[in-house]
Amino acid sequence: MIRGVNRRLHGEVKQLLRYYPMLEYNECSPFASFEKSIIIAFNKDTFCFTISRCYPFKPPTLHVNGVEIITLLHKYQVLLSKIYGNPEECICIRSLFCSSNWSPGIKILDLMNHILKEKVKIQNKYKEQYIIPILLKNNIHEKGIFINIMSFYEL
Repeated sequence: MIRGVNRRLHGEVKQLLRYYPMLEYNECSPFASFEKSIIIAFNKDTFCFTISRCYPFKPPTLHVNGVEIITLLHKYQVLLSKIYGNPEECICIRSLFCSSNWSPGIKILDLMNHILKEKVKIQNKYKEQYIIPILLKNNIHEKGIFINIMSFYEL
């Protein structure tokens, strides 16, 4: 890789270490040859960013718990379209991993923050649409029990 890209990546890794525990920073990715990877374990998930030679002009690929993020988005498109409200639109258009939304100014820390913010939004909407109606339907209104059940269903 080009020296400037290496320098940028090392700076980004230092910045990531301030906020997230990092498992590995590899010169070779486990998912593709001639690429680098950054593996982060956070909130019961493992995030593996695979960085190509074209970085920062092409977004890194992200595998969440071994599944590529774009595949994951398409797998849950029906649920996500209910959450975001527009079933006609490609679900990837909201993601920074979509090449249409990518900019060389976006860093891996920005991607992590984006993913975690979206995860919280999806969890909250899921609870609102599915968990709370089940609890209310079954007359589970006692605040202590309600809070315990809600914390149990956190993703």
